[in-house]
Amino acid sequence: MKRVFWLLVLVFFPLLTFAEGIVVTVEGMVCTSCAETLEVAFSQVESVEKVSVDVDAKRMTIATKDDQQLADDKIREVVSRAG
Repeated sequence: MKRVFWLLVLVFFPLLTFAEGIVVTVEGMVCTSCAETLEVAFSQVESVEKVSVDVDAKRMTIATKDDQQLADDKIREVVSRAG
């Protein structure tokens, strides 16, 4: 029983932690290629730890390293540059 509990903790803990990131709506995103492009673009930003893009919801969640701030202008710049 303890093994099952710890397995569930290990599986769901990163999801719970990541859920507290910055959530951004990205209009105009229509395909998985768009999502991959955004993930690559944000992975190159120094303060970004992890990015998750949901094409259907047109939503991107960004987790920063050590809870660093990511300015709105920077987010817009990276999205715009990514296309």
